[in-house]
Amino acid sequence: MISLNPERIQSLATSLQTIPLSPNHAELAAPRFACDDETYFRSVLCAMAICHATKGGLSGLFHGKSMKGTDFLLHAFGTMGETNPEALDPKNILTLSADGLRGLLTANAQNATLALTDLDRRAEILRTLAADLIRLFDGRVSNLLEQAQHRIGGDTGAYQQLAKLTAYQDPLHKKSGAFLLVIFFSGRWIIHDIEHAKPMVDYHKIRLFCRMGCIDIQDQELAQKLRDQQPVSNEIGEQLRDLSGQLMRQLIQHTGRSLFELDIMLWTFARSACRRTPVCVNGNRTENNSFEETTGLSVPPCPGANWCPGAHDESFRFFWEPQVTTEDY
Repeated sequence: MISLNPERIQSLATSLQTIPLSPNHAELAAPRFACDDETYFRSVLCAMAICHATKGGLSGLFHGKSMKGTDFLLHAFGTMGETNPEALDPKNILTLSADGLRGLLTANAQNATLALTDLDRRAEILRTLAADLIRLFDGRVSNLLEQAQHRIGGDTGAYQQLAKLTAYQDPLHKKSGAFLLVIFFSGRWIIHDIEHAKPMVDYHKIRLFCRMGCIDIQDQELAQKLRDQQPVSNEIGEQLRDLSGQLMRQLIQHTGRSLFELDIMLWTFARSACRRTPVCVNGNRTENNSFEETTGLSVPPCPGANWCPGAHDESFRFFWEPQVTTEDY
């Protein structure tokens, strides 16, 4: 059995209310690139379309700063938009091969490491994305956004427009949410109904919520599989994602913070401070500085300080995200 733990969710919400966001958190969430709006939107749309299962598969330097995973993808496509915007034209993406994608991702990166073994599939996703964009929106992301009329909810909002694209048909809208978060924080697209934002649930948040006991794993066989990083069924993976989404909605109600703010705060904490060596057992040292940058604090507090069971119980601290095969997150 898997369920939510209301008491711990309230404790997490109380902690999150005390943690600030840095003045430049928007720039960190949405890197700035010197290109026109359409090129910027294309770069983000492509990056988020293949932003799934990147664990340790992407790393490199952009302008001397180390980037991994999502950040690597945003900078790879964003810097391409600066140096060679024609490469992001859907008409050119239509013929993108695995080797072509490798070249695009590494063109402006230094010391790049691409350990992904499915570049052929990711190139196929981008080719289909380009074909969909040409067929439905005349090849322009701006046309898609224009139809949404600065709204994300409802029958004609951005979530529905994005769902017309094959690459963005995840029922829990993680990739759509990530795209919208970036273009919102970029300042290039205003959202008039941000209250309709949907939780972006990825493996980092699922892992964090399990370790904090906000999601209760009563099934001991499943609990051991999560600790041992053994495969679980897609049904279990979807159940954990759905519960995490419900949990995020409760955090909005308890904290009064926007979903986008909570998303970047929890995501940066989970990926930098509660991963291989959680800060609670590592002298408050993080694996990277993304949470420090997001909060603007040199030693930001752990949101689970004083109440998280993972701080003193290895059976919680050793939980990992569900090991499933998915292109949704």
